[in-house]
Amino acid sequence: MKNKTVALILTAGKGKRMKSKLIKNLHPLSGKPLIKHLVESVKKTGIDDIALVIGNDADKVKASLGEEFTYIYQHELLGTGHAVMKAEEFIRDNINSTIVVFLGDGPLVTVESLEKLIATHQQQDASATLLTSIKDNPHGYGRIVRDKSEAVKYTVEEKDATEAEKKIKEVWAGICCYQAKDLLESLAHIDNDNAQGEYYLPDTFKHLLNNGHKVLAVKAITNEETLNVNDRAKLAVAEKYLNDNYLHQLMHSGVTIISPETTIIESSVKIAPDTTILPFTYLTGNSTIGTDCVIGPYTHVINSTIGDNVAVERSTIRGSKIAEGVKIGPFAYLRPNTIVKSEGKVGTFVEVKNSVIGKGSKTNHLSYVGDTDIGDNVNLGAGTIIVNYDGVHKHRTTIEDEAFVGCNSNLVAPVKIQEGAYVAAGSTVTEDVPPYALAIARSRQVNKENWVLSRNRVFKSKKKH
Repeated sequence: MKNKTVALILTAGKGKRMKSKLIKNLHPLSGKPLIKHLVESVKKTGIDDIALVIGNDADKVKASLGEEFTYIYQHELLGTGHAVMKAEEFIRDNINSTIVVFLGDGPLVTVESLEKLIATHQQQDASATLLTSIKDNPHGYGRIVRDKSEAVKYTVEEKDATEAEKKIKEVWAGICCYQAKDLLESLAHIDNDNAQGEYYLPDTFKHLLNNGHKVLAVKAITNEETLNVNDRAKLAVAEKYLNDNYLHQLMHSGVTIISPETTIIESSVKIAPDTTILPFTYLTGNSTIGTDCVIGPYTHVINSTIGDNVAVERSTIRGSKIAEGVKIGPFAYLRPNTIVKSEGKVGTFVEVKNSVIGKGSKTNHLSYVGDTDIGDNVNLGAGTIIVNYDGVHKHRTTIEDEAFVGCNSNLVAPVKIQEGAYVAAGSTVTEDVPPYALAIARSRQVNKENWVLSRNRVFKSKKKH
């Protein structure tokens, strides 16, 4: 029978080195809070129960992760050992279990390394088993000191290490397994007799070793996954690591990425094979992109659905749905609740918001389309502006199939351009246009002959005087 395994994640601290009003574990990383990456990996191991010790921004942490977990409050922040002490009831409730303790700032750890750690700990019946890694620059990390047989002899913190110990490159990754009863025993014997007046979790390792308990150390599968994110520079390293991994997955699945160095794609984005991503493209949120698309360069897509055979150039698309065969950009801006149906076109310097653009319809240049329902095969001329806001309320405009709106027209909502109707260039339309009618809403042109010559004579006369 499988030993019961539970997890305890410490996420109460603020993270002063982030220099932020937001606690470090809520900082966004590849589209979701840092702590969520760790929690998702822990869940994938099949661990039976997860508890989180929370303190700073507790309500925000709960809102981010949901109600499925056990939450334990640490109101007074007196170190990592103290955080585990606050979970005494949770530990006692699982006294015959393996308990995996995590410092909450390690978002990159893989399921494979966690499974290796837990399996080693349980198979060798250890009191504690530490996950470790090799750091070329181990400054700031606790070192793992082994004896000649490679068994863990003791652990030592940077501030207490000798010069010889500081040269050791194997460090603790902030994750460890305990037998629950041995963890409780060790917690009862650690103190806060140090410069910070805090209780440190690594002191439990010292107690167990000093009292003849078996303490093991298992190296993570990769060194990169043990990164502890405690400042903005480390956050950027984690972001690059996750992005590089996902870009390689996409490329191996048949997506062409011309410049991985300049492309950011969050792992929540799904892209079909035979699509090409051009440089300086940023794809985020719950976006999906079909096959045979060309996206970029300089394009940002957020929480949007893009069909097959779509071209998007130098544009931003937010919360929108783009059907197959559509062309977007360059320099278009599609705001939330925009739908562009098949073979449509949203062209250069066009902004669309909360609107439907029908099949084969085109708005090619320099237009604003807001709160509008456009039918099929409609043409909006350059400079068409939908005047949707009266200063108090937004109003909708309807442009039916086969209609044509000339350049530099203003359609003042609420208004309807009915099927097949034409709007003459330069018109300001305030009333509905019947089917197949021509609407002309502009002043008649008047030419003043020789006006320029007369004007010039007047100016010349004034200069002489």
